[in-house]
Amino acid sequence: MATRKKSPEAETAATPAVRTKAGQFAPGVSGNPSGRARVVGHIRDLARLHGEAAIEKLVALMNGEDPRVARAAATDLLDRGYGKPSQPVGGADDLPPLRSERELTNEQLEAIARGAVDG
Repeated sequence: MATRKKSPEAETAATPAVRTKAGQFAPGVSGNPSGRARVVGHIRDLARLHGEAAIEKLVALMNGEDPRVARAAATDLLDRGYGKPSQPVGGADDLPPLRSERELTNEQLEAIARGAVDG
């Protein structure tokens, strides 16, 4: 049985990357020596080639008869044009502020355990 010789690229990929004692890559050493796969760039380019037609299709769907499809298409258009809406951190204005259990008294913790929670 003949042994196949590995290509230089395969040997490089199989060689572990040099790391420092802290586990970081050594200066001048890449964690991804072969770079981004070409297919990713090719797919991105294809998608961008059809971007205008995709937007036109979303607009047509948004103006269609099915309200569920129209809502989804409108959401997709807004997300791409303005970005997805930010998500607030914290509770609603009409709810008590979020507190750590360390800040609560024993009586408050007992009330929470019983289900009698009030701000």
